[in-house]
Amino acid sequence: MARLQAVLATGKAGAETLKLADYLATAKRGRQPFGARHLWFEIGRDNDDMRTKGVSLEERLQHLALEYHMSDRSKLQAAIAEYEKVMAEVRTIEQDYDR
Repeated sequence: MARLQAVLATGKAGAETLKLADYLATAKRGRQPFGARHLWFEIGRDNDDMRTKGVSLEERLQHLALEYHMSDRSKLQAAIAEYEKVMAEVRTIEQDYDR
């Protein structure tokens, strides 16, 4: 959240970053939506953590499938791709901010 707020403060946040900020700001209490479409941030974060530890793609996908109760690899890969896209945008904005 702190990273997201720092990026928003620059005024250079892209559409995906604004979408993430809006989603997090308006998240309701109670039962949250589930599935790769709604859990892309968590799935991507967990994938990043495992990749950093040197876990192979096959093992990461197996773990994520069990963790998030998903048997459809394409949905997991789409969630990871969404996360990667947003994080690349955030990193670009952070680099521009640091200059």
